[in-house]
Amino acid sequence: MNFQKKLDSLAIMFSMVCAVHCFLTPFIIVLFPLCVSPCCSNEGSNFHQIMVYMVLPLSSISFFLGCRQHEKTSIVAMGAVGLIIITYCAFWGYSTLGELGEKISTTTGGAILAFAHLRNFQLCKCTSCKKES
Repeated sequence: MNFQKKLDSLAIMFSMVCAVHCFLTPFIIVLFPLCVSPCCSNEGSNFHQIMVYMVLPLSSISFFLGCRQHEKTSIVAMGAVGLIIITYCAFWGYSTLGELGEKISTTTGGAILAFAHLRNFQLCKCTSCKKES
């Protein structure tokens, strides 16, 4: 597996980690009241910002390498839209969109980004097969 494919796989894994975090956090807070602390509140949480700092370079490199291989700039554009949405939501979403709007927008941006990585991975795999033939 080449470097770009590993990056796409890692980015897809980050998307899954984010989705699991978003789905499980409310249940953990309800079921385990001792877990509720300033680090778990929307205002004090840096989880999304930390994820953005990891996802931005990882995704950018992955899309750049993939585009060089399959030459589909639409995949890069789709990935950029997902990155812009999740970055905006991580830093300004809660204050500008409210809690529900931030959650919906973050989930939408993450889904767009994950789909772009999946297509990038598939196109690179397909391109690699054609080059080997």
